[in-house]
Amino acid sequence: MKSFGVRIAIDDFGTGFSSLSTLAALPADILKIDRAFLSGLPGDAPAAAMLEGILEVARKLDLAVIAEGIEHTGQLDLLRSLGCGMGQGFLLASPSPSPVLEALLASGARLQPPAGMDATAAGA
Repeated sequence: MKSFGVRIAIDDFGTGFSSLSTLAALPADILKIDRAFLSGLPGDAPAAAMLEGILEVARKLDLAVIAEGIEHTGQLDLLRSLGCGMGQGFLLASPSPSPVLEALLASGARLQPPAGMDATAAGA
């Protein structure tokens, strides 16, 4: 599949069956960090340390990283400071129907924040 340009992502990394041993067994390209690591951030020092460790392992293995469940600006700020450049969550954008997403991608425009959110948070 990789010869066709398909990239493999490990979803919910750090929980269940997706663990460090999975990285050695699968030809992954992307780690999607489970939202559980973000839920207490930025004030949860052990979770922040785990997140930093996951990001460093991903860098060493040349894997892209997506943080799941970004819901607060403090989480986004911490992720940015740790060098995590991709994320998903309600802070960044609300779920949208496929025609809306297709139009957004075709236009090259930036995501617009959900109502009540400042525009700088949506630009992650």
